[in-house]
Amino acid sequence: MRRYTDEEIILIIKQADAKQRNEVLQFIYKTNYPMIEHLIITNNGAREDAADIFQDGIIALYHHLTEIKFQLTSSVSTYLYAICKNLWLKKLRTKKTENKFTETFPASEIPEIQVNEEIYSEKEKLLGRMFEKLKEDCRKMLLLAFYEKKSMSEITKVMEFANEQVTRNKKLKCMNKLRQIAEEDQQLKNSLLEG
Repeated sequence: MRRYTDEEIILIIKQADAKQRNEVLQFIYKTNYPMIEHLIITNNGAREDAADIFQDGIIALYHHLTEIKFQLTSSVSTYLYAICKNLWLKKLRTKKTENKFTETFPASEIPEIQVNEEIYSEKEKLLGRMFEKLKEDCRKMLLLAFYEKKSMSEITKVMEFANEQVTRNKKLKCMNKLRQIAEEDQQLKNSLLEG
């Protein structure tokens, strides 16, 4: 598999076609997943948790990299690590886990990621418009994954899928459909990019 620089990753995700973006996302997965899996397993998680957090982290990374105003101040790997770490810490807080968090990446290199609540509330309204255009099963799948923060195994049971791989594939298809809806709706696309 071809290696990509951070500059190439950002350029391809912002401007290239779907095939090139998928190749870059596969590269990010192969080069970063082991590090994230180690982080989650070291901190009271299982491989299933690592897969869920990594997938959510990739989606968040993709979203951040496509924002016009976004400036990357670290490597893509470091930024993805910070996103996944924050997602896992949030999940641990909801589980009320008391264990000490063990950093698996040099703390001095991890960027602080600030969440602007005002931007997210506006984006949630826009996402609501996009959700209305999805089929019922995709709406249910994405609500379970992102709003209810259900794990892949929980979603598999609720949606009555054969196994977790089927669930992951369905989630990816639904996310791709959501992106397609956003790209087809120019007003919606512009609003998301301006946020």
